[in-house]
Amino acid sequence: MESQSSELVETLTERIPLRPVNLLLDGRKLGDGGIGVYIDNLVKGLLEVGHVRVSVLTHPDKVQTTRYGKDVTWLLDRAKPYSIDEMIWMPQRVPFSLFDVFHSPHYTLPFGIPIPKVITVHDLIHITHPERSYYPFVARRMIASALKRVDKVIAVSRDTREQLLTEMGASPEQVVWVPNAVCESKSDLRSPRSGLCKKISEMKPYLLAVFSNLKPHKAFPDLIKAFIEAREELTTSPVLSSQALNNNVNPKSLKLVLVGQGTEELMQNPELLHLIGHSEAIHVLGKVSAEELDYLYAGATGVVISSLAEGFCLPALEAQAHGTRVIARPVPAIQELASSNDCIARDLSVGALAHAIRDAVLKIKLEPHQVSENRERLQLYSLKSTAMQISKIYRAVVSSESV
Repeated sequence: MESQSSELVETLTERIPLRPVNLLLDGRKLGDGGIGVYIDNLVKGLLEVGHVRVSVLTHPDKVQTTRYGKDVTWLLDRAKPYSIDEMIWMPQRVPFSLFDVFHSPHYTLPFGIPIPKVITVHDLIHITHPERSYYPFVARRMIASALKRVDKVIAVSRDTREQLLTEMGASPEQVVWVPNAVCESKSDLRSPRSGLCKKISEMKPYLLAVFSNLKPHKAFPDLIKAFIEAREELTTSPVLSSQALNNNVNPKSLKLVLVGQGTEELMQNPELLHLIGHSEAIHVLGKVSAEELDYLYAGATGVVISSLAEGFCLPALEAQAHGTRVIARPVPAIQELASSNDCIARDLSVGALAHAIRDAVLKIKLEPHQVSENRERLQLYSLKSTAMQISKIYRAVVSSESV
């Protein structure tokens, strides 16, 4: 009898539409590096999936009503990220009773939030590769505090999840792996609109490097040294030069193109500018539009990632989505994403990265079926796929169920 009742309840539950979850997402870092991209992709994915009413907490200067139309409600607060105001006073100003769940897209979780809470941890770089000497001390305490108060933790890579378990003592039940999403290109690569897009074909052959910032773990100096070393070897060796020419790559014309918000920091860093020197083979384009970035990915011989550590790596997925080979160091989070077509260095040395760059130039262009396989594999990282997983987490913490 109990079994029949249980089956009846399950059947009715499936037929009755679930009430949408009222989400308050902390969007104060929209437009700011990788976390900003994460927030943007999550909102887009949740709107596509449905079943979640999305409200975004943001600074008055960052409201983007035209980005999502009327599908998103904006809640305004002037608290700056990583501030005492954010941690202590902001929760007293926010009407949390209007929402079912609060999602912070990083590990800084404000105190005193009276509703179920979810955080996303992208990496532990503040601990493993700190930019400042005091970062590990602060980060450990902030993460430990968040783990005690949060209902669920989303880790964007298996490596980040493992680090949370081993470094921070998080419980396996608390931390769920949900990968970052890669936004599918909407650009028509056959009809370029910008002047830069029209010039890209004239720049070939080139390797592409995309930087959201130039923090130490990105290892920008190593990239320059490895590129110069690989290019010199390809140019001076008759055998290697001949192999490259067979792949329609003239080593003497090979360039390195640097793009992204992070490369704009070069103008304020004389030491890094000196490293680049007056090389005609290195081009700094700075921040480019989404359409221009699509063109650069599609036209590149390879995308080079020099990072010594990553929590995830969107440029790797974006390169694969365009059928472009990834060249990277053996960083666990990047290796999770790598395919058999990519060139992963044997170790973290500059010489090994240079060797991987050389191998990528000498490899034949990806066949159409390999590009198709890449795109099929990338369905795991679609906006819809990741948003569906995260919406289930919201509903689980609201109903106190296990995920």
